[in-house]
Amino acid sequence: MFEEIRPRTVIEIGTASGGSAVWYADLQRMLGLEPSVKAIDIDPPALEYEGIAVLQGDSNEIARVLPPEVTKSWPHPWLVIEDAHANIGGVLEHFHTIGARGDYFTIEDIDAEQELGRFLLKHPGIYKVDARYTDYFGHNATSCADQVLRRMV
Repeated sequence: MFEEIRPRTVIEIGTASGGSAVWYADLQRMLGLEPSVKAIDIDPPALEYEGIAVLQGDSNEIARVLPPEVTKSWPHPWLVIEDAHANIGGVLEHFHTIGARGDYFTIEDIDAEQELGRFLLKHPGIYKVDARYTDYFGHNATSCADQVLRRMV
């Protein structure tokens, strides 16, 4: 997925200890990209790693954590990884206002079908579930079953 999308900015909401953030930065580096990972958590880790910015923030207040004036300089495409499991609908709506065509959004480790369904109905034709990634190893053989979105418009 990283090799094909080549995300220039990775935004991880719910970073916990930061292990995934380090992996994302290393993947970007291995692909010849400048590592740019934004690791957000309500209780952020004390992590210092080249290419990672650790931000303290609550996904229930995502617009305050990532206002447009902060994110407008972040290069696209973005890969947004929602792994906090709180305010999923609000997080989707926020990134709808600041995202761009070609950005990806994944919802990890939780069934967010209701929030995702409402969001997709509200924004018809703008996003599609990218089954190439949800079904890569078999039908929904992923931690984000039918929850990998690509912004088409």
